[in-house]
Order: sequence, then structure tokens, then C-alpha cells
Amino acid sequence: AGDAGEAGKGKSFFERELARRKAQFAFVGTCDYVPPEILSEPGGDEASGGCVDNLHVPAPPPAALDAWALGCVLYQCLVGTPPFRGANEYATYENVTSGAMRPFPDWFPRETTSDADADAD
Repeated sequence: AGDAGEAGKGKSFFERELARRKAQFAFVGTCDYVPPEILSEPGGDEASGGCVDNLHVPAPPPAALDAWALGCVLYQCLVGTPPFRGANEYATYENVTSGAMRPFPDWFPRETTSDADADAD
């Protein structure tokens, strides 16, 4: 069977490096929290924006992407459902890219939602 060190033997450096970088920049996560900037990247499914194919290391994602995800988590904690949840993953992605956020429930304090509604625009 061989040991795990033999798994990469027989492949060129380029093939090993490409496989490593594709795994490093693979799109992982929950569709409910993905920011629109990630979905607007070429391919829509790789945070690297296609740089992996060129073996170019992209810059780290900006902190604004984390802030977006945190906002989605906070919304879900307060309301009980993610802000852009659709009938399926594709519908959720469509909601995120179009900014179709679920409205706050009627029971939610209105003075709180006016700031959030303005931030969503």
C-alpha cells in the first residue's frame, strides 16, 4: 500500500502545487453567510477569483467579508433565521447578490431595524 509520503510521487511539482493551492482556496462554508463579493468572483465558487489556476497567491480576504458573515450570524441569533435564506442554496445565493434580505419580523423593535435596513442598502 505504501505510506502517505508516496501519494505525491509521480506527479510534477506543478501538479502537486496546483492541487495544494486549489484545496487551500476552495470555497467552503455555509451559503447563508457568504458575502456577495465572494459570489461575484469569477467562477463564483472559488474565493481565489481564479488565481489558483495561475499559481498566483491572492491577497487575504478583507475584514469586511468577516463583518458581513458576523452580521448574518447576529441577524440569525436575533430573529431565528438567516437574513438571505432561500428555498435552496441557489435561491440563497440569488438573495445575497440581489440584496433581498428577509424583513425583520413585526415583533422586532422598529428603532433597531431602521439602521439595519439602511446598512443593507
